[in-house]
Amino acid sequence: MLLLTTTDAQPPEHLVAAAAAGLLDISPAGIAKLAAAGILEPDRSRFRRVDVEALAALPQLRVTGGEILVLRLDGGDPSTGGVHLDMTDQELTAAALQGWRGDVQRMTACPLLVVTVATIPIAVFRITGLAGTTPAASRTVANRERHRLDGVLLGRRGQEVVAGEAEERAWVELVLGSRVVSRSAGPVAYVGGSGEQGGGEEAEGDAGAEGEATVDVAVLGDGSQGV
Repeated sequence: MLLLTTTDAQPPEHLVAAAAAGLLDISPAGIAKLAAAGILEPDRSRFRRVDVEALAALPQLRVTGGEILVLRLDGGDPSTGGVHLDMTDQELTAAALQGWRGDVQRMTACPLLVVTVATIPIAVFRITGLAGTTPAASRTVANRERHRLDGVLLGRRGQEVVAGEAEERAWVELVLGSRVVSRSAGPVAYVGGSGEQGGGEEAEGDAGAEGEATVDVAVLGDGSQGV
């Protein structure tokens, strides 16, 4: 008698970059950024499925009042402009608060600055004001000045919240436990406000698709209390 059966397919324990990118809904270049930042650890150019799935399961941050400033940075050596989980607080602060081009009034009106790599938040700062502005090298190009921000590091990925009032600490926990999807033609983007997510067309992923959880957070200045 001939007997036939099947066994359940076992998903691979490791994924190539393209497969990992598909699960996270980002480009393969984003996977390279996550690896360079120490968020994903490659094993001979492959990534553990469990690590990728853990990131994919994070809810998407949604700002329901006010807006936050988002810095979309590359992973890598701080000396080359990248960010890494192993950076000291001082290195991370220097990378986040250096001179950025943009609307200075809008930037300093945001209560929170979130540093992200390929939609994954690395650190959260409270913006306390403007530290200074470096004039543009050419007077013929508008809005090319670089604005240095004053800020306080509130928390960073993989570590406890280090500063802030109780309400701010709750916001930081929400941010660091989510994915922050933003759109921008450069490193500076915004999430919240009138629904605008940045100033350009390039989007970092599409987390929070139908059926996924979302996180609501109200930011300072919108009259809301709590999170």
